[in-house]
Amino acid sequence: MLIRWILYVYFMEKTHNTNEKLDAVLTVLNNLNKELINAQGFAKLSVDNEIDLTKILFRLVNIGVKDIDLIELQLILPYLISENYIEKYDAGIERAYHSLYRIRFNGKVFIENGGFVSKAADINSQTIRQAKLEKNVRFLNRIIATGTMIAAIYYAFEIWKYYFGYINPKGLP
Repeated sequence: MLIRWILYVYFMEKTHNTNEKLDAVLTVLNNLNKELINAQGFAKLSVDNEIDLTKILFRLVNIGVKDIDLIELQLILPYLISENYIEKYDAGIERAYHSLYRIRFNGKVFIENGGFVSKAADINSQTIRQAKLEKNVRFLNRIIATGTMIAAIYYAFEIWKYYFGYINPKGLP
């Protein structure tokens, strides 16, 4: 039983969250783009060096992201296109309904600066920092309100003394 559990944990595939999947697709496109430029000196679009869905899926499996299937990849790519991180172009009339993809410069910069995971962490840290700031402001407002109440009581007592004289507790003149 223990051996089966150890084998399960050892061979268990890691599931990735959405930000990690988006980063993985951008990383694959970035690496494929680097390989094409290094191999030829410039990015020449041809049948030999096209980046299509099957090549992206194959590379995702190679880097260990096995929980993205073709359907999910077809959901991820239009999102990345709408965010202007990648672009889609058609292979030509001889290969109708066959779309190719390449990373744009802002996608390259975005993934090299941490990608979606880093962006989510930044947003999370900003939210935490804002919550702490709001807590501190509420605390300072309470201190100011307390000080204002003490000052009001003090000045009310001073006004009372001015108009009605000193209050003698023993009633002596």
